[in-house]
This record gives sequence, structure tokens and C-alpha cells, in this order.
Amino acid sequence: MSAIFPYIDKAISESKKPIIVEIGVARGEDTTKIIDRLAAHHKDTAYEYYGFEPDPRNIATIKKERINHFIHLIPAAVGDANKRATFHQSGGTNPEFGYEHSLSGSLKKPVNHLTAHPWCKFETTAEVRMVTLNAFFEMFSPTHIDFIWCDVQGAEDLVLAGGDFALAHTRYFYTEYYNHEMYQGQIPAAEIHRRLGPGWRVVEMWPYDILFENTCQIKRSVSS
Repeated sequence: MSAIFPYIDKAISESKKPIIVEIGVARGEDTTKIIDRLAAHHKDTAYEYYGFEPDPRNIATIKKERINHFIHLIPAAVGDANKRATFHQSGGTNPEFGYEHSLSGSLKKPVNHLTAHPWCKFETTAEVRMVTLNAFFEMFSPTHIDFIWCDVQGAEDLVLAGGDFALAHTRYFYTEYYNHEMYQGQIPAAEIHRRLGPGWRVVEMWPYDILFENTCQIKRSVSS
């Protein structure tokens, strides 16, 4: 969504070494836009970009487009445990773009999604690696995270459950949301906010997307 990019620009420009985490890279369209912004703001400064994507079809597209040359691509879903997990792959022809729709896959089973978008099918599953955000943070040891872009199709609760430590070191958390059960067990925006905990404020809310800021991280992120 184009309205989020000014906030990404702000996060990038205010950090001496921007660190971005994208959970659900999909085919990499938004990834390339963010990379272009990083390059524009920090021509002579290193940045770190970590991207998670579990669907093998999307991973193949990312590598074909060579997006993985610019990011740390982690072929995994982000959830509440470090284990193998069943990933529900989406399919069907996207009526807007005309290609096989591999963008709505989830660790959660679809519920209202089936009636809201009847052309989108969930006929296959894949066994994928699932890792917690905390495990990622421990393994890669970033000093902080400036911005998390979270698009996990109803599995927001799983990301939060395994990410308390990493989120404590994060300034912005941007996520998709629905206030009805598009996927099994999906939590609404208010519950996402509650689980993030005290110190997080809503910066802006759009239909189906919301941006949070960790007010405890403002000074630390800018000085990093």
C-alpha cells in the first residue's frame, strides 16, 4: 500500500544503519520498492534487509528476479515455535493480475477468505520451516530493527507469540489485519495492539493495514 512508504522513508532516514525485516516477501514487489528507498537514502551506508518467505513457488520467483541478491532471504515462515509446519498454499487465477495467486498462503486454514475471494483456492499444502522472530534475532544479532513489514495472512498471533524480545528492539511494526476470521483463529487489530503490549501506539490505521510505533525505541533507533 503506497500510503505506508512515507513512514518507511522516515524510518530509513532517521537511522544511521537501517535494518528492515519483511515477514512474507511473497513475489517481492514491495521488497524492491523498499530496497530502492534504502539505496536512495543511504548510498554510502550499509543497511540490513531480512526477508522471510515460506512458499517454494514465491521463493523461485524471488530468485528468478534476483531480489535475493539484495536481501538476506530466509526460506521460512515466522511463527510461535521452531519446527516444521504445514503451510496452506493459495492458488487460482488472480482476476486483477492474471497470474497464479500464490500471495495468500498461510500457516492458518482459510475461513472467510474462501467466500470473500471464491476464485482463490487452497487445494495444496507444503511442509515448511517455521522459526520464531526471537530465534531470528538471536541468530543474526541485529542491534535493532527499524521497521517490520508483516504480511502473514491471519497468522499475526503466531508472530507475536514468538517475537516478544525482538519486538522490544523494534521501532515500527506494520501489519495486515482483519476484524473477522479470514483465517482460522485470526485476531483483530485491537487484540494485536493488546498483545504488542504497553509502549506501542497506533500511528495510522487503514482498512486492513495498521502501523504501530514502539515509543520506547524512538531514541534508541535514531541513535543506532
